[in-house]
Amino acid sequence: DPTALKIIFAGNIGEAQDFSTIVSAIKSLPLELNVQLYVLGDGRFKEKLEKLIKINCLEKSIFLLGRYPITDMPAFFHEADVLLVSLKSNNILDKTIPGKVQSYLNSKKPVLAVLSGEGASVINDSQSGFVSVPGRADLLASSIKKMASLSKEDRLAMGDNGYKYAQKHFNKEKILSDLEFWLHQISREIV
Repeated sequence: DPTALKIIFAGNIGEAQDFSTIVSAIKSLPLELNVQLYVLGDGRFKEKLEKLIKINCLEKSIFLLGRYPITDMPAFFHEADVLLVSLKSNNILDKTIPGKVQSYLNSKKPVLAVLSGEGASVINDSQSGFVSVPGRADLLASSIKKMASLSKEDRLAMGDNGYKYAQKHFNKEKILSDLEFWLHQISREIV
């Protein structure tokens, strides 16, 4: 649907990604907002997520696309209007910047972040998207509505802000190292 706001989440589908909050946020949105979430990845929470989608009648709003090689991500990201990153809050996770944040910023797409700590600071400092507090579906829904209300040009500007920030603050070697770690974590979760 060309009029839909296409959101992509790429990565591990686990407990830490707090899909319950994401599903609740999307369920609370008015249908005329026409939001579609595409989830790329796999993980321990996938079966529960499938059930949540079905129970909440969100089969026309949330699509599980499965796993794809990292080399396919740029093509998926190109089709997205917005990229989504989410991580529950805790003392350790709040001190890290999820590897996908750097990949997302380099994609020149705006970001919806459900993060605390360092990851949230990067999105806020770069002015590349909207941050909501983990566990708060109402705040994520509000961020999605704000993103949907922006013009395509404003979303492109946010994406450019993120790209410029990433070029300045994250060098290629660091990104590849973090991405390798992130992919290793995903493969350990799945096995």
